Amino acid sequence: MADPWCPGKDDDNHEIHESHESGESGGKSSAGIPAAKGETLPRLSKPLFRYSDQPRRILDASLWAWGDKGRPEVMANVEGYGHDQGTQWLFCIVSLSPGRVTVDPGDGDRVWTSTTAGMESRPLVGGPEPAANTTGRLRQMKELARRFSATITVDPNELEPNVQEMRLLPQPIHRYEDGGAASGALFGFTTNGTNPDALLAIELTSSDESAPQWRYALAGMIQGGLSVKLDDAEVWAKEYQPGPTEYANWLWYFEGKRPPKPR
Repeated sequence: MADPWCPGKDDDNHEIHESHESGESGGKSSAGIPAAKGETLPRLSKPLFRYSDQPRRILDASLWAWGDKGRPEVMANVEGYGHDQGTQWLFCIVSLSPGRVTVDPGDGDRVWTSTTAGMESRPLVGGPEPAANTTGRLRQMKELARRFSATITVDPNELEPNVQEMRLLPQPIHRYEDGGAASGALFGFTTNGTNPDALLAIELTSSDESAPQWRYALAGMIQGGLSVKLDDAEVWAKEYQPGPTEYANWLWYFEGKRPPKPR
């Protein structure tokens, strides 16, 4: 398996860049990598999560993250699909950044740059008084995550669209701190097994000017349509997105079959 994201392989060829821009196009090199206004994001040394998904014939998969502190800026999964002719590898890359990111897949193909924010942070009303320690705050984050529910529309083009209830994974995929300014956890919603098709960030943010505030953000890593509710009211949705192809803040493709850039 040539691609360095494959479990057990080296990942030095993959580069993730973040461009902290405020409505400006910013300085970029001819290769499309943010230059003066960009920074290369480190990859966490180990996958955050390993999973399988038997109904989809995913035999083994791993979830990786890039970022130096706080919520990861980019996440990617590598999924091995079992077929009679052997294993077929799928790559999915999603931005969790409030800004734009540029990804170099490291396979000699073009870089990809998101065109919108990956996650939009929103206030989470009705949260508890923050606990004094990390153990207590993690318990509170789990309780807050349970206020959310999700469904997936597998294929809206069917005569009777297949809408399925999703299950919140009981433990967070990733726990992070940001120098006291933010404390958070990433949770996953799954359709089958432990495959996190949707990501939910529960965060406690604070600053010198404001009191600590509970917030949440959502993202999807699946072509299916997603709907997420908070206390039975829909707060976020992603439409069904056929592929493989590139979208505003995520892309997916099979190894060796990178689709043409959308017009």
